[in-house]
Amino acid sequence: MFHAVIASATRSNLLRLTVFEEIASSHRNHDPRNDRNKVLSSHPSMTTNQLLALQSNTTLLVKNDPFEYKGRAEITLDGGEIIFWLFSDEAAFVSINPVTDEVVFFRQTESELEGDEEGALFEGEPFELSCKDHGTVSVITDEASLEEEDILDFTDYENKEGEIVRVVENSSTGDSQVYTGIVLVEEETKVVED
Repeated sequence: MFHAVIASATRSNLLRLTVFEEIASSHRNHDPRNDRNKVLSSHPSMTTNQLLALQSNTTLLVKNDPFEYKGRAEITLDGGEIIFWLFSDEAAFVSINPVTDEVVFFRQTESELEGDEEGALFEGEPFELSCKDHGTVSVITDEASLEEEDILDFTDYENKEGEIVRVVENSSTGDSQVYTGIVLVEEETKVVED
């Protein structure tokens, strides 16, 4: 009987060892790029050129928040400079100036802005006028909340922490929207792969 117990224990250990070897082998051969779960791209950050080369329906992480890129608007400013707004379907956009490499993430807000030619008060905090510009939407690619030939006036106010409040007035439709924004560095924008 003693030999039967040892033989049974040995078979049990062999079975455990075989299962362990199969698991270890599958981990050695595992390629995380083939996972069904989303993983970050091998490119940890995005330059302005890489952002502008993206196809619509790409998922980004912008400051660790998901951003479903749906389409973009090319806006020609009065001085001839061209900027790009990449839109999500959640009342947000990423503004890209390829000349200065400035990338700003904006989200629409319902908060009121009280502003004049020098500054503004937003949610009880003072903001200084930092930029006023005028442009025309020259090209729309895929889904965007603007139309070609829309005429836009936008005014940016900035606080001491670098936060931005942008007022966008669409002269073509009469719409006016307020957005809050923050300047992004390359490391704060990443592509998420399937």
